[in-house]
Amino acid sequence: IMSVELREMINFHLTGKRSADSQSQRGGLVPAALAPYRDLAQIRYDYPLVLLEGPNSDVFVDTLTGIVNRLLRDIAPQGSEGDLLRQHVLRLEARMRDLATDGLGIPLDELWQRAERSLLADCESDEAEWVGNSIATARFALRSKGQVVDCDAQVPARLVTHAWRRVIAGRDDFSNEISSLIIGLKDLLKVDDLKYGASRTPQKLKAAVGKRHSDLFDFDRLSELLDDTSPRNCLPVARKRRVREALDVLESQQFFAVAEGQEVFDFVFDSLAAALKAYNKRLPAMTELVRAVAIAELELGNGYVDDQHDSYFERFGVQALSLEDIMQFPSYLVCLHESECNTRDLARLIEIVNAEMPIKVLIHVSEPLGEPMAVGGPAHRGSFAQQLANTFVAGNAFVMQAPASNLYKQRDAIVKGLAYEGPAIFSVFVPFQDAGLEVPPYIAAAATLESRVF
Repeated sequence: IMSVELREMINFHLTGKRSADSQSQRGGLVPAALAPYRDLAQIRYDYPLVLLEGPNSDVFVDTLTGIVNRLLRDIAPQGSEGDLLRQHVLRLEARMRDLATDGLGIPLDELWQRAERSLLADCESDEAEWVGNSIATARFALRSKGQVVDCDAQVPARLVTHAWRRVIAGRDDFSNEISSLIIGLKDLLKVDDLKYGASRTPQKLKAAVGKRHSDLFDFDRLSELLDDTSPRNCLPVARKRRVREALDVLESQQFFAVAEGQEVFDFVFDSLAAALKAYNKRLPAMTELVRAVAIAELELGNGYVDDQHDSYFERFGVQALSLEDIMQFPSYLVCLHESECNTRDLARLIEIVNAEMPIKVLIHVSEPLGEPMAVGGPAHRGSFAQQLANTFVAGNAFVMQAPASNLYKQRDAIVKGLAYEGPAIFSVFVPFQDAGLEVPPYIAAAATLESRVF
């Protein structure tokens, strides 16, 4: 039987946690190597991050440090001539970093203004003018826009969701194709309308001529003459019905906003059960849309042959969807916290991976090695993320594991996973921000990456 003391030592080795008694005896201790980094405001590192916005941005995230570095390279003269400008802007950056720790997220330009007011308020009157001129020069040259986020419990979901939206926005080929097909089918029906005579009624002809010359024509007689001399090569009834049905599907679909103000589905969820339910429920609508697009393309190209295509499209069901078809639709994003996951969620993830569903799952981990084992209880099984890794010894899922401190360095991997054609799982560790955390979350996360067990 394992002694209580040995079990506590194993818990500490695996999880870094001590019992309540030992914590009270050694409370407030910080590893000596981390002690200099308890205040990060004066240190230039990856955080805070800026979630970039705007069509001119080729990347989805940057660091405040990187933005300031490029800004100074552009505006500060080389050598001693630019030293004062660099010093003033770096002081502003430190103040921005200090103000960005509220965890709320704030636009970069607003954070800049707050930091500028705060810094100038602390300057002596003779110094304030010099600092103000330097900051104004830098502010005028600033081109980056976006939300500023710190290394906190919200950053994994904010960062991955922002990247997901950028990836989805880049997949506009299918949306543009649907818009073009809608225009083409409407034009086809409009031309047929002209042939059919619906547009040659006396009322329609009078409206087309306009009020200025309406007294010069006998529109009843003109309608009769046009109707007698018009060719009768109109669309067959079956084809016209098929075109209208395809057009109705293209206009009513809710996967893409092809018209202003159009309501679309939500693709971001906080539960695997809800995401799976939505995906499976929408499969018939996906099938219907792919079918309508195929029919529209054939009709506009005069390639639809009733004897060949009728039976094919009658049998066209969910099983006919190819991977290429599914990849044209937005993927699904699920943001979870490990503490909310259970064995059913593990089964759902297995289902997602086995079926190669285009569902991306972010798992926020605060206990990378799981809860400590209880005295006299079962052996340590590890965290949900570890059980997940042990389950997927093989499969077609994209998997990324990282602490929050390393997310900027993993930005290319995040985009790659979100763009991957199948399922993707992102396991991100952010330590609990409780009273027992003696160092900033960034340092705790970075130290975890370097730990002996991680």
